[in-house]
Amino acid sequence: MIKRLVLHIGDPKTGTSSIQSAMQQGACRCGDVTILPQRELNAVGLGKALSCAEEAPEACAAQLGRLARWARSSDADIGLVSSEFLAEVQPEVLKRALEAYLPELAAEARVLAYVRPHCARFVSAYGQRVKTGAAGGSPKQLAQRLINNEFLSYLPRFQAWEESFGDHFTLRPFVRSELRGGDIVQDFFDQVLAGRPFELAGSFHVNEALAVEEMAALRFVQKVFQAHELDRSLRHQLGAAISDALGQLAGRYTRRLTLTQRDAQRIRAAYASDAQAMDAHFFDKPVMETAMRKAVAAASPTFPKVKAELYFEAERLEQLRALAAEVSALLKTRPSAWMLDRLSQEGQVDETLATRFERLRNKRHIAKVWALVGALAGLMLPPAHQRQPHELTG
Repeated sequence: MIKRLVLHIGDPKTGTSSIQSAMQQGACRCGDVTILPQRELNAVGLGKALSCAEEAPEACAAQLGRLARWARSSDADIGLVSSEFLAEVQPEVLKRALEAYLPELAAEARVLAYVRPHCARFVSAYGQRVKTGAAGGSPKQLAQRLINNEFLSYLPRFQAWEESFGDHFTLRPFVRSELRGGDIVQDFFDQVLAGRPFELAGSFHVNEALAVEEMAALRFVQKVFQAHELDRSLRHQLGAAISDALGQLAGRYTRRLTLTQRDAQRIRAAYASDAQAMDAHFFDKPVMETAMRKAVAAASPTFPKVKAELYFEAERLEQLRALAAEVSALLKTRPSAWMLDRLSQEGQVDETLATRFERLRNKRHIAKVWALVGALAGLMLPPAHQRQPHELTG
């Protein structure tokens, strides 16, 4: 059995994808300390199962049994489990689950979290909702909903984790100047290894923020998916896949979404006290308060237009529309085939004979969808770098 369990719970939009990529690559080397990463890229299944433990106890038991078998499969010094979906779990639920399924590790299990300053988290959450098709209404309406739903009230949530795990809970600010080497992956392994010297090798920084123009293009494409009545989970995964494909291309747009003065003032009015309380309770210095002050000072007068028609010619938009419609038609004929392939690649479903056969049986269909995903990403580049669909699909 592993000697110690470390659970990384996010928060969302704090470099979790880069951390998980580094884990899967075995990027960290630390003398004679051995590290066992989770089997999947992201422990989404475990996080979702624990969040619905009462409603679906059998699914939760299956995920916890899988976790226990993994922990007992190795004698590594440290076992790493990571998913931002764990941030949505009630801390006491996770604690009781560990005590029931991994009693040997439960008492010393560590929970590690990162928190993004309020204004920066608001901007990243906006971009995420556009990317995955979860944004409805105008940009102004979405901004108001994000502020009103109090997802930026950090102190009560993180105090709950501290109450459940005590000294074994660590919260770090996702602020470059506060991270080891100014880098989230370095800081993560520094925390995991409790300051022991280590080396990192590989390329693992992924899922970077989208540019404004890319958001506009994805928003346009997501509207086509919605018009074709694609399932929400498919729209979500398609948006993420297109974003991933963009990340592999050179010559992208670079203008990033910025906070508006109106929203900055609203966030400060609603959450300044939370920032101060977080600093006093967790950081012993004004990390969150300083970040909020700087964000308000740097806010722009107006919100950038997230409309594809402003950045792309009519011909390019028609190509985007046609490819998005083609993807929709393909996926509606076999709704689960491409989804299974994507989730399998990310390690979110167990690779069995049945899943391998299903993916092989739908190999050509899946390849067509992936080619169209790549082509859609290629159409979102600036004019000097844009590539015609046939150049990306062959």
